[in-house]
Amino acid sequence: MTVHGSLGAVRLVVLSCVYGCFPVEAGAGPMHGPRCAVPDPLAVRGGVLMVPLVADRPGSDWPRTLVLIADDGRRLPGIVSWVHPQTGDAAAGWTSDPRGLAVRRIEPSDDTNVESGSRPFLLTPLPIDCRGTLRLGRQRIEPRWLDAVDRAVPDGPVLELSDSLNRPDPVSPLEYWRWVQLAGRLDTAPPPAELYGEVGSLVARHYSDLWRIGLLRLGRADPDALHRCLNLLLRICYDGPQAFAAWVVDPGEIGSLLQVLVDLDRSDGELVEAVEQWAGRQGPLVLRVVPRDPFAVAVAVANRSRLVIEASFQWLGSSEVAATMSLAPGVLHRVEVPRSARWNRPGGVDLARARARGHGDVQVLLVEAAGKVTQMTFPTGPLQAEPPGVGFELRPPLTLAEVQSGRRSGGAGRRTTFLQLRRRHSRWEIFLECRRPGRLPRAADLAGLRDAAEMRGREAITLLLGATPASVVLAVPETGDYRLFRGSDDGTLEIHRQSYADRWYCRIVVPQRWLPTEAEYLLIGATRTHDDSDLMETGPFASLPWRPDPGRAVIDLRSWTDITPDGNSSAP
Repeated sequence: MTVHGSLGAVRLVVLSCVYGCFPVEAGAGPMHGPRCAVPDPLAVRGGVLMVPLVADRPGSDWPRTLVLIADDGRRLPGIVSWVHPQTGDAAAGWTSDPRGLAVRRIEPSDDTNVESGSRPFLLTPLPIDCRGTLRLGRQRIEPRWLDAVDRAVPDGPVLELSDSLNRPDPVSPLEYWRWVQLAGRLDTAPPPAELYGEVGSLVARHYSDLWRIGLLRLGRADPDALHRCLNLLLRICYDGPQAFAAWVVDPGEIGSLLQVLVDLDRSDGELVEAVEQWAGRQGPLVLRVVPRDPFAVAVAVANRSRLVIEASFQWLGSSEVAATMSLAPGVLHRVEVPRSARWNRPGGVDLARARARGHGDVQVLLVEAAGKVTQMTFPTGPLQAEPPGVGFELRPPLTLAEVQSGRRSGGAGRRTTFLQLRRRHSRWEIFLECRRPGRLPRAADLAGLRDAAEMRGREAITLLLGATPASVVLAVPETGDYRLFRGSDDGTLEIHRQSYADRWYCRIVVPQRWLPTEAEYLLIGATRTHDDSDLMETGPFASLPWRPDPGRAVIDLRSWTDITPDGNSSAP
């Protein structure tokens, strides 16, 4: 496959800091001989040149600035920046950039011999009349020059750079271009790029200029193609009154589109054809959401197009369609799909088969809409309670990137929560490990709360037993009195807590009256809240950020086998 010159250059700039395109050579000590990794980068007159750097000898002690020399002898000073994975305890928001990158000035300790997902870049503001070649030391650079487009913004309101479900990532300068395009659609001024700081503002300007130029060219070639493209880049949908972003966020897809838009070797016809092919790959937004009925599966589909589309839901291996739905544009549609015949409701479980099957057996649901098929996997049956215990990890709310990719990017970090159901001394108990940053929280006062929905801002675990609405709702803070919001204690409830520097443990001995009868399953969910933020994790399901519902794990207690003192096993 032939790669156009501009295509190769843009690929390095757009994707290198994500996938690590530059080899890391063995060695130690200071670097020597910095040079541009791309000899023919795209350069916008009056904009910012952003080009990755390599060295003849990789290492540390990179210069903080480098100077490019223009053909006319002008010196163009640039900042050597360090693009690196973000660190810290901040939770990802709905529209967070999935690359998770931050940018700052390079420091002496930054070492290109160390594989860390970080890379140096040169950021150089360019004069509006710059042209010809540039030199970095002895290296000759042949930019592919682009004329700047009109950056004038309308008078009046300025779009606020805020964290919202229907706004782009406010933290990443790599997503600033989307703020600029969204402001244009809303007929407002974009937030000032300077809000990203000295280095971040240069990165923001670099990408926003490329997107402006590429989209303007597309609009001149085919206005309808531009409208379809912007619809996918800026799409907002509604779940009832709640507006949320539903745009394409996958870095690979976004990077490939930008490569097409700024590829100077494509004709207008080739440009439009490539953009239409790109748009055709983007289907509706399909989400796995919390089911109301624990014995069904729930799927939500957001129609990102401008037309009504039909969706069908079918279990893999079945000849029958389980459900169909007509999807109006711009709306999140929810459907609960009945389990196939392989799912056993209470009273119909073959325990021998369940044990042999284990937890790896899954059912696959095919969701077809707008010619695109999405596969979603679901467990075939209840969790089997077997020694030493059964449980799950609580997870932060879903992000748009996780929904689109179908992959979870990470857990709650230093705030991870693990729940385990186990049987000890003839009693069922729930054991929780709740990690947190190293600070003992203040005692929580739950007496004035109306219900468990008000638990945010308190270091606590909230347990829910039974189907929705839960028959038992128990909130236990790390310090302070617990609160039984729903259900009753027959005098056998036990709660034991122990705090340490970076975590606390909670053991809840469950009253017999909270447990299911012989022909039923235990339904259990949990929510974790924190006293130093509004963060929340849920389990067994990760919830939508605007619908914090943990759902329920379906657990079969009859599969447990106690080990008796004489070494024999017996059912509980």
